[in-house]
Parts: sequence; structure tokens; C-alpha cells
Amino acid sequence: MNASFEEEKMEEKNADRSFEKLVQSIVRPELDRLRAAVEERMRALEQRYDELAEKLNSFTHKLFSYLEEQDKKFAAMNQEVLEKLDKVFSTIDFLLKRVESLETEYFAITQTLRRIEEKMSYWDDREKVIQELQERVRELLEKTGELERRLNRLST
Repeated sequence: MNASFEEEKMEEKNADRSFEKLVQSIVRPELDRLRAAVEERMRALEQRYDELAEKLNSFTHKLFSYLEEQDKKFAAMNQEVLEKLDKVFSTIDFLLKRVESLETEYFAITQTLRRIEEKMSYWDDREKVIQELQERVRELLEKTGELERRLNRLST
């Protein structure tokens, strides 16, 4: 029994070897072909990754260059705007000072006109007084003339 067990064991080992040889003769080439296909695909993916990485680096460089250029333009525009605002504020300050000056001049002119109007009304009043006095003088002259004629008549 021992011998038959040993023979069975041997046959089993031989069958395993035969199966292994069969598997290796059928599966091994397929595995090698799949491994080669996977490696080829990996190389293609690595190459594509390298191309994409290069494109991304190029794009990133261009983007940052563009952004730096735009930043410089905006900085220049900002400087121009600030300079123009300075001019506007300077003009506003000048105009405010001028308005203050004009207000002062306006006040002085209105005060002078008020004084002139007061003097004019005084002169208007004086003219009335003068006219009244002239009227009285005429009346007096007429009365004196009448009195002189009476005296002349009486003395004659």
C-alpha cells in the first residue's frame, strides 16, 4: 500500500507538473502579452502625463506672465487715476478758495451798495428838503416882491 500510495503521489505530482506545463504553455504567453500591453499602456500614459504636465507648465507660465502684465497695466492705470484725482482735488480746492473769495467780495460789494443806497436815500431826502426850501424861498420872494410893490405904492 505504501508503494501504491507513493505511485499515486508521484502520478499526482506528474499531473500537477503536466498541468503546470500546460498552464505555463497557454497562460504564460497570455500573461506575458497582457504584461507587455499593460507596460505599453503605462508608457503611453506616462508619455501623455509628461505632455500634459508640460502643457500645464507652459499654460501656467503664460497665465502668470499675462497676470503680471495685467497687474502692471492696472498699476499704471491706477497711477494715472490717482494723478487725475489729485488734479481734480487740487482744482476743487482752488475753486473752493475762489468761491470763498467771491463770497467775501460779494459781501463787501453788498455792504458798499447798502451804504450807497443809504446815502442816496439821504440825498433823495435832501433833494426833497432843497425843493421844499426852494419852494419856500420862491414863496418868500413872491411875498417880498408883493410887499415891496405895496411899499412902493404906499410911498408913491
